[in-house]
Amino acid sequence: IAVMLRLSAVSAMLLCLARTLSTQAMKPPHIAVVGGGLAGLSATIEAQRHGALVTLIDKEGKLGGNSAKATSGINAVGTRAQSEQYVRDSVEAFVEDTMKAGRGICNRELVEVLGKQSSAAIDFIESFNVKLDVLSQLGGHSAKRTHREANRPDGRPRPIGWDIVSALKMHVEQLAETGLVTIAVNTQVKNMTRSDDTYTLTLATTVKGGGAEEDVTSTQEVAFDAVILTTGGYSASPEFLGSHAPLLKDLPTTNGPWAKGEGIALGQQVNAAPDHLEYIQVHPTGFVDPANFEAKTLFLAPEALRGSGGVLLSLHGSRFVNELAPRDVVTGHIWRDSSAEASQMAEEDVPVHKQPPTEAWAYLVLDHKAVQAFGTAAFGFYHKAKKFFTEVSGTKGLAAHIMQANLARGLESEIAEGIIRETFENYAQAADGMRSDDFGKTVFPNTRYQRVVSHGDHPLFVAMIQPVLHYTMGGLKIDTTGAMLDANSDAIPGLYGAGEVTSGVHGANRLGGNSLLECVVFGRIAGKHATLYGEQVRQHAEQTEEAVEDHGHDEL
Repeated sequence: IAVMLRLSAVSAMLLCLARTLSTQAMKPPHIAVVGGGLAGLSATIEAQRHGALVTLIDKEGKLGGNSAKATSGINAVGTRAQSEQYVRDSVEAFVEDTMKAGRGICNRELVEVLGKQSSAAIDFIESFNVKLDVLSQLGGHSAKRTHREANRPDGRPRPIGWDIVSALKMHVEQLAETGLVTIAVNTQVKNMTRSDDTYTLTLATTVKGGGAEEDVTSTQEVAFDAVILTTGGYSASPEFLGSHAPLLKDLPTTNGPWAKGEGIALGQQVNAAPDHLEYIQVHPTGFVDPANFEAKTLFLAPEALRGSGGVLLSLHGSRFVNELAPRDVVTGHIWRDSSAEASQMAEEDVPVHKQPPTEAWAYLVLDHKAVQAFGTAAFGFYHKAKKFFTEVSGTKGLAAHIMQANLARGLESEIAEGIIRETFENYAQAADGMRSDDFGKTVFPNTRYQRVVSHGDHPLFVAMIQPVLHYTMGGLKIDTTGAMLDANSDAIPGLYGAGEVTSGVHGANRLGGNSLLECVVFGRIAGKHATLYGEQVRQHAEQTEEAVEDHGHDEL
């Protein structure tokens, strides 16, 4: 009997040891990240850091998405740069600015997470050797909190979106070399199903043919423990726009052709709930190509141009809006006050998606001080390389240019130099505190344009701009862990999202600089929580196997 008891004890110890080794050797969770922009890269890095094996999937031939095209910067509160430049700011002010711009329909809990995690997001980016030292105050913000890089030593600009995406992409590619991450480009997710604790994705990968060879597409089904959707928005999708914002569907866009909204459709396959799909941001300032007025894809005239001191003049030659108002307000004023046709504009505080666009354009004007504040080399890209800006001599030259540019678009107009001169006189007096600004502007960055008034031939730089489709605030609902929600606002196990594919952060209108921030903050959050969920799935599977084994031993 004693021998049998000792053998039983040894068996128990061996079984316990086997369970321990099994737990220690538990396979890491396998996470799918669908979409290779900044949100997807951030989610991939964070999921891997928490122990997941990650497959990063993108339908395009390279990673980056629209994030790589961002130019104005990324917002944050309580950062090193703000401290060094003695900027007074707070998370509370950030939250209120974002809520106000979003017309009060933002999810406050999400916005609070965005603000509280913003400084950590800057630290995360800077850990990849992207130094964000330059601050600007964009429209709708109550402080300088939009961060971007300083120019290179030779004066050439550093493109903020491109540099951030490139740095994170390089890190992810290094992870792929070690086998911790798999990158699948030219790969579309055709279908997504969920059964018990497993997501099955149908992946169609295309191998591009060379020369006369045809492309070859192969399809396979792959199982994952959790999925993170980071596929971006839908402002390049005529179908989505026609269904949810038909008045805007014919406007030009700043987005790449990949912004088709497929991630929303994928999420809906497993009961993720869309919200606010009708809220589309029309950015007020897209550069009009003087050689092609009918172009459907426009370069963005970054908000930092206005944040550096640029002013907006109507096609009649006068100011008509606070240049640093929220984007939908500026867009609304262009459609109403700088239109070549009779406008049917509603009140300016009505969300822009409810207001009909008109045939309208305006003029963005900077002097040398504003150019220097923006960065002379960076400005040179838009001025000399792309030829969007024209240099003119004083108010007389500006009046002549506007009149000629209007005529090129079929609008005959007489632009009085006196109106333009009076416009700048009033601006200078408001900037000096001698009068209230006619349009409520209280922050006058870098330049007061006094030399435009005192020197008749003072050089100015002018570009034609017009409103352009830029961003979709609506998408799939998420909670503060990045989990996607169903129609009852219950979290869908194992499904997460971040970036433009989601809704709730921006409400009816997004502040400039909040997009890149959202991608990093909620990409990292989704990566972390998807991995934690995947570990629970793996642990539950191990426990189930052990229970089956124990039951088998009992029967023996």
